[in-house]
Amino acid sequence: MRSFRHDARHSLRLIRVRPWFAAVTVLTLALGIGANTAIFSILDALVLRNLPVWHPDRLVQITAQYRNSPTVPFSFPVFQLLQENQRAFSSLFGWTPGGRHNIEMDGALFPGDVRAVSGNFYSRFRGQRVVMPRPQNSK
Repeated sequence: MRSFRHDARHSLRLIRVRPWFAAVTVLTLALGIGANTAIFSILDALVLRNLPVWHPDRLVQITAQYRNSPTVPFSFPVFQLLQENQRAFSSLFGWTPGGRHNIEMDGALFPGDVRAVSGNFYSRFRGQRVVMPRPQNSK
């Protein structure tokens, strides 16, 4: 305890002698801690946190893909064939890539992303908010 008091007095003397050095040190520590907190918060939200759905580890996305191109959407008849004949999954549901449309609420129009989903979509998620993945831009 005696050495702690000695170190604390010595530190206070140095802060009185060189206040700018102390201010720069405190500012550097604050910026470093703030940057690490911000980076971790972003990674936690995007990568580490589970999806807000029932059994997120059981979700699988099935896509069609041409040989040398990005993914392409299933047509509705192909989706129906997959849904009727598959045996590996408890259920299948589909959605459209969506688009920007005007939505009316309480007499006011505002722009929003609108997607069409298959009939069993909401029953599988049990009323939980679902954030759909954005379609990939093809270049």
